[in-house]
Amino acid sequence: MQPVKIEDLLSYRFLSRVRISPTGEWAAFVVKQADVEKNDYRSDLYLAHLSHPLVRRLTTSGRDGPFAWEQDGTALLFISRREEPQDGCYLFRIPLDGGEAERIGKIPHKVKDLALLDDGRLLYTSRVPVGPRDEAEDAKDYEILDEIPFWQNGDGITNRRRVRLFLFDPRSEQATPLTEEELDVEDFDVRGDRIA
Repeated sequence: MQPVKIEDLLSYRFLSRVRISPTGEWAAFVVKQADVEKNDYRSDLYLAHLSHPLVRRLTTSGRDGPFAWEQDGTALLFISRREEPQDGCYLFRIPLDGGEAERIGKIPHKVKDLALLDDGRLLYTSRVPVGPRDEAEDAKDYEILDEIPFWQNGDGITNRRRVRLFLFDPRSEQATPLTEEELDVEDFDVRGDRIA
């Protein structure tokens, strides 16, 4: 048996966000792997059949993340950084039976987590600034840190930023905050017409 080397860690794959399809037939999940050249993680969507030993990679951009099942279980909606607008992110749809992912909308924030409601609207969380933005403060080359914690692994500086829950209508591309500005949302769950 060989001792573990630092380089071995680069081949590790990290699975997250496992979600079962509405039909109970499939599980979709995110696979992340370190990318040394870009000093980042590659992130793609995978699909596993729950009664057969079949695992299939759905995306290959290395920049795909939060997703939600469509109600009939035939497609996934997901956020991708393959095309990055100045603000926000793009929403894509990919059918399970093959075909390319199609861009279907733009969300005005960077999305951390995503859920599809029965009426076609989306719930999502995003880390956003608290209070009004001061352009003079943005131009400074330093940060004033006046809260604890002020940093979080994977998110960077979190001082004066909160994770808020938003309701998004893809038809109008309008987002409405559902939580107060100072509240930090760790997680959410949708059951029928209730959000917890």
